[in-house]
Amino acid sequence: MTAAHHPHTTTPKGTPMTDHTPPTNQQLDEIEARAAYLEEYATLTDGPLQADADQLWGNDVGVLLAEVRHLRASAEPVTVPTKDTPLSEYDFVELVAFAHKVESEGFGYAFEEYPPRFEAPELDPIADDYSLLRQLFDEWEEALDEFWTRPDAEAAYDAHIDEARRRRREQRDTESAAP
Repeated sequence: MTAAHHPHTTTPKGTPMTDHTPPTNQQLDEIEARAAYLEEYATLTDGPLQADADQLWGNDVGVLLAEVRHLRASAEPVTVPTKDTPLSEYDFVELVAFAHKVESEGFGYAFEEYPPRFEAPELDPIADDYSLLRQLFDEWEEALDEFWTRPDAEAAYDAHIDEARRRRREQRDTESAAP
């Protein structure tokens, strides 16, 4: 079966990808799916070659895709949400938790050791960039302080911390279960 006929190696219009055109986000997703499929189902008769293929399909492709996505995100202009732009409750309380670390550790250390893990993907480039996160933090500082005046502040904060731990544990379990 040629690449042009294989459903996982073609663009949405069915034309093979070329070396000259950067892949679209959809094509990156297709590459990732292809790698996962090959990792799970492909078996080679040559043992050392199989180990190399497992490394390529199981790790290298994922790392390269993550880097491409990261570079694309960093190349695109990022808009830092203002306090007039609503954040989800989860993302807002994640920012509150980050602010708590900033108060006790300082912004630089908190950024390096305890960066926020937002659920909205559009906030990922902000969490990864010191200047953008500082801008977000400064923009929301008053709202972050006001959070603690809410009657349910402690309960909301504790519930968020529990939920964040559950998500990290679930992610670890998923990653460790992958072959």
